Amino acid sequence: MFYTHSGFLFIPDFCYNINMKNKKGFTLIELLIVITIIAILAATVFVAIDPLTRLRTARDTTRLEQVTEIKKALDLYALDNGHYPSYSDWISGSITSPTLGTAYLATIPKAPTPADGNCGDNNEYVYWPSNNLSSYTLTFCLGSAVESFTAGVKVLTQAGLANDGCAYSIEGGYMLGGYIEGGSIEGIGENVEGCVQGNYYLEGGGYIEGGN
Repeated sequence: MFYTHSGFLFIPDFCYNINMKNKKGFTLIELLIVITIIAILAATVFVAIDPLTRLRTARDTTRLEQVTEIKKALDLYALDNGHYPSYSDWISGSITSPTLGTAYLATIPKAPTPADGNCGDNNEYVYWPSNNLSSYTLTFCLGSAVESFTAGVKVLTQAGLANDGCAYSIEGGYMLGGYIEGGSIEGIGENVEGCVQGNYYLEGGGYIEGGN
């Protein structure tokens, strides 16, 4: 021990030098091993969590929730007004009664982006009224299976949500919820069946009466 005249401990410089010589840092190999282990653990956690799949599932879940919200608004609209909204009412961006002024859905939600699975250009909510506004079809698309619904185009009607889609391509347009039996449609083939019988609008323009 070394003490100064004031009683404080004094440690000579050579003691510091001895201690510093006894301390060793990590070698390059040790650092590489640690980094490799961390990378492996991070990759394992990333695969286990699978964030991309979780994001896709979250978007599909949101689509179902939004469609459910839209259906509730359409049902309330029909209950108060005796019919469903017209197409011009729909494209206004809200579900609001033009006569009563009641807003059943202030803003019609947009489908989450980007499109998932094989949805492609079907990643939107397409609404078409029919039968003098006494019925409607609303199509949308799920990129993957959610709850009891499989992936693909789905159709919502006043009767509820169907698990199988009913959007068929007709000369550049879409027949939404139509019913065609034993016939042939260009680009589709034979024996094509839709989901709902009645009168239908074509997204590409035109009108089918009677559903055949």
